[in-house]
Amino acid sequence: MRRFLREFFALDHFLVVIYAIFLMWLVVTLAVNISFLNPLERAVENFSMTDVFYDISSTSGERDSSDLITLVDMTDVYDRSRLADIVDSIQKYEPALMGVDIVFEGWRGDTAGTERIIEAICGASSPMVWAYKMADWNEEEAQFESTIHSVFADYVDVNEGYTNVIRDTNGGTVRSFGISRMAEHQIQHSLPATVATTFLGDTTIYDRLTDQNINFTATIFPVLQPDSIWLHPELIRGRIVMLGATHDGQDMHFTPIGKMAGLEVLAYTIQTMVEHRDVKLFSGWQTLLFTLIIIWLGQLCQHFVLQQFKRRHSHIAHFLYESEVTTAIITFFILIILVGICFWLFFTYNVYINTAWAMMGIALLLESRDLYKLTLILLYERYHWPWLKRSVYADEIEGHK
Repeated sequence: MRRFLREFFALDHFLVVIYAIFLMWLVVTLAVNISFLNPLERAVENFSMTDVFYDISSTSGERDSSDLITLVDMTDVYDRSRLADIVDSIQKYEPALMGVDIVFEGWRGDTAGTERIIEAICGASSPMVWAYKMADWNEEEAQFESTIHSVFADYVDVNEGYTNVIRDTNGGTVRSFGISRMAEHQIQHSLPATVATTFLGDTTIYDRLTDQNINFTATIFPVLQPDSIWLHPELIRGRIVMLGATHDGQDMHFTPIGKMAGLEVLAYTIQTMVEHRDVKLFSGWQTLLFTLIIIWLGQLCQHFVLQQFKRRHSHIAHFLYESEVTTAIITFFILIILVGICFWLFFTYNVYINTAWAMMGIALLLESRDLYKLTLILLYERYHWPWLKRSVYADEIEGHK
């Protein structure tokens, strides 16, 4: 047992981990500074295991049906008077709240239709939140220079929230939605944040970070067509009802679980906020410590398995010890276990650990060990330090005299 513990906590393993960190730094530095490797850099930056986790959840089991949010498809509704009638029909069944992901720019020659919408807003018994857009981003001042509101916002007091979708700058994947942004020198709040705040009566939502990580755990949001609202009052009463297009090709977004309409992205964001499904992220220091520990455990696992083959006196065991395929297989199983544990933490406790660096480090352990062994051999040949023979790789040193 003493020999095992001495070998388990040997300094060599920690130094191999340091070599792995060095190789990781070298790979990233090359990817950043060499132009033809820029696609590799973007791929690494855009990689998130949450995409893998959400994809597994959406394909491996049945989706839960939302008992909080109902969507009303307005893709083919162009007449403003008809939209006002739809709002009236939904209000009749007493929704908890209505969110409208439609912006009516200008009168557009439909004075009667716009006036009908104003009537519907004034006569609504349930609260409503209307969409608006922010435009003309100013990079220097980190704010939008203008906002685009529905025409009736100038005539009636309406509750509004912006609907600008945040896309990842590299891959275009939507993983978060803004809670607040600066526009026209004022703090503006998003439609999901405004809906959640109004529904919960909790203004502390506005005090969170500027972005809300969206929990994309596969969910079925009931979708009603305008003509069938009266058939399903149970999907209206007491629920958040979101109106917008579900089949508009110009309002589709890539997400970790596939391409979806902007209205559905809003629904997932609202669900995350209202049901407190926030994904808890490891801090930078926690991620660094986790990465070091996982690479160290990976090194120990590879070392002890390979030593078992080395100590057996058979041709097959010797082949397995010498073969890089063996290390690759061990690495594969380590990564599977790592992903499985992180997947369980993610869906059980909503805790996400960025495993990208740990996985890269484990994949580089073979090269790290070889580089470390080469260092020991060169040091011994040059200086003949006797303490080098106490290394767990002392036999490699002896073999290269």
